[in-house]
Amino acid sequence: MHASPIESTASVHDLATGHTPLTQSSDLGSLLTVTEVADYLRVSEMTVYRLISSRRIGASKIGRSWRIPVADVKAYVEQQHVPRAS
Repeated sequence: MHASPIESTASVHDLATGHTPLTQSSDLGSLLTVTEVADYLRVSEMTVYRLISSRRIGASKIGRSWRIPVADVKAYVEQQHVPRAS
């Protein structure tokens, strides 16, 4: 089984979720495809296109394809976080 682009750019693997967290080191310049972001967020590609369209997640169109910076995916996930009740 091969690592996803997000997993290969991060350094620590989260055993609880099975995902590798996004780090702020060298992956700030990394670009992901819509498919890679959808796989990481566990949503459909259409959901990612809607997030781009509504400007809730940053993206650049390169040729005919969208590319999303890893930093923007991380920022989106952090914005969606709901703290647990104490």
